Amino acid sequence: MNEIKCPECGKVFQIDETSYDSIVKQIRDHEFEKEIEIREKSFQSDKESAVKLAEANTKEKLNEEISKLKLEISSLQNELNFYKEKNEELNQEIDNIKSSLIDNSILNNEINNLKQEIYIKDNQIQIKEEEMKTYIHDILRKQDRAINEEEGNLL
Repeated sequence: MNEIKCPECGKVFQIDETSYDSIVKQIRDHEFEKEIEIREKSFQSDKESAVKLAEANTKEKLNEEISKLKLEISSLQNELNFYKEKNEELNQEIDNIKSSLIDNSILNNEINNLKQEIYIKDNQIQIKEEEMKTYIHDILRKQDRAINEEEGNLL
């Protein structure tokens, strides 16, 4: 028989081996549950930190991509402006040719050639704009998928 003293009232109890084992098991189970709770909180905290880190990394990557795309858009806009200026110059040349040439057949040939150049340049500009839009949309879709996959993997 074992004796146990109550920590609150100070009374001494006599208990048999089975009761003693039961009390020890209760204490062990209680301590085990405390340890599990501590580890769960730690795991949850680590998980939240990992999610925040992944979000920050994803945002950083997205911001870098956006910056690159903005730079590329700016470059394409400059190129577009260049072609527009060339287009204006060609139109001015057309006007100059119209006023300076007497022979209508030569004038018509020059006008048609310049119009063809303008048409080609306009088409090139439109093609480049469409390519950029497609490229940007593809990148954004890929990034959205990557974010969704990371969020799914983290949960």
